[in-house]
Amino acid sequence: MLFSWKTNLGNEKSKLILKMLPAAILWCVWKERNSRVFEDKEEEVDKVVCNIKVLAFRWVSNEEAFRGCTIDWVMGRWRQFIFEPP
Repeated sequence: MLFSWKTNLGNEKSKLILKMLPAAILWCVWKERNSRVFEDKEEEVDKVVCNIKVLAFRWVSNEEAFRGCTIDWVMGRWRQFIFEPP
């Protein structure tokens, strides 16, 4: 999956987010798995997806393309960057 992940689609912001998404997905899914196994806690899927988006943004927020952008701005335009899961 990671080898075929397309990161050359869209504008500069989209490319940066796409590069971070695989790592953000793996990180958040791993954290959720550990939370369920070791702490007997479970987040809603929508919350995990939101955490993935926030983490990906945090990792690119210091890039020049994202100067002046807020998390609210990015979340409100997520479809423009990537896609919205079904």
